[in-house]
Amino acid sequence: MLAATEGKLQQIKERVDASRLKGADAIGLRVGKVANQYKVAKHFELAIADNSFTFVRKHEAIAAEAALDGIYIIRSAWTRPSACATTGRWPTWSTRSAR
Repeated sequence: MLAATEGKLQQIKERVDASRLKGADAIGLRVGKVANQYKVAKHFELAIADNSFTFVRKHEAIAAEAALDGIYIIRSAWTRPSACATTGRWPTWSTRSAR
C-alpha cells in the first residue's frame, strides 16, 4: 500500500512540476483523494504550496508500526444477560437438547 500511495503521489508531483496542476487547494484535493484511498497518509510527510508539492516517507513511523504488527489486545467483559423482552424472565441455557 505504501508503494501504491507513493506511485500516485509521484504522479501528482509530476503534474504540479509540469504546471498542469496549480493552487494549493487543487493539489490538496488530489492528494487527499489518494491519502483517503489507501489510509497510509500518516506515513508520509506532505508539503503543499501553490506551485509545489513534495512528499517523503516517514521511515521511523513505518518501522514503529511494523514492529507492532501482529500484536493485538483483546478485551472482553462478561455481563449478565438482560431479561427476555417477550417473557420478562431470564433466559436459561441447558446442555440438554429441547424435545
